[in-house]
Amino acid sequence: MSMDEQSPHLTIAGEPSESDVSVEKLDHDITTGSPLAPGNLFALYLRPSRFFSNHSWLYRRYEIILVAWLAGVISIQERIDVSLSRFGMTENPSMMVTGADVSGAWAAYFGFSLTAGMVKGVLLWFLAGWWYHARLELSGAKDVPIEHARAAYQYQNLVQTLPSLVFVIAISFQYSSYVAYWQEGSEVWATFLLLFSYWSCWVSYYASRTFSVSKWKAGFWFLLLPIIFYSYLFGFISIPQFSIGPFRFAG
Repeated sequence: MSMDEQSPHLTIAGEPSESDVSVEKLDHDITTGSPLAPGNLFALYLRPSRFFSNHSWLYRRYEIILVAWLAGVISIQERIDVSLSRFGMTENPSMMVTGADVSGAWAAYFGFSLTAGMVKGVLLWFLAGWWYHARLELSGAKDVPIEHARAAYQYQNLVQTLPSLVFVIAISFQYSSYVAYWQEGSEVWATFLLLFSYWSCWVSYYASRTFSVSKWKAGFWFLLLPIIFYSYLFGFISIPQFSIGPFRFAG
């Protein structure tokens, strides 16, 4: 009897087994191509555990720069919303704009938000990324590279920033300016966008679970606490003697 017949399961040292090859193939399938490819975006929204299964893939891809920039752009646009809501009922329309007339024409609106969004994106990268990393540690994770935590934050935040960007682009074809939309537009779609903020909490929780965290601690820091934060921010609940600004630290 030949050696092959006597030892059918013998493998050469250093040669991957079939199970190793299967795992490697699975990992490769999960991290194929761009994180912003349609199939991977589908996984981000509906299969977050799969999307966040390889943290190095998310951080090393150049798309992380675009995602961080988008986070800054949407954050700036939210600040414009705050100014409009604060001064929108005044008799002096100029009070609706702080610093520059960025909402009277779409070119000014997008120009300002895209430019200022670069600076705000950098701030979110460091500050919000640090807070995400801190919550991972509070949830029991050890020795997590902060770059991986920052990448996880950016992509879970994309769950709410991407629909917001699509919405603003859509209304730019319907209204002459952002102020015109603010004065004449329906609040139905804007209210619908709030659902994505809550959805991002769910995605963020499953993203945190791809690190070595306690299930229950992660549930508090990445699911329960952010839901309370957004509910307060959107006016669904009130907390006496407590005030915070609309800064995307929650997700």
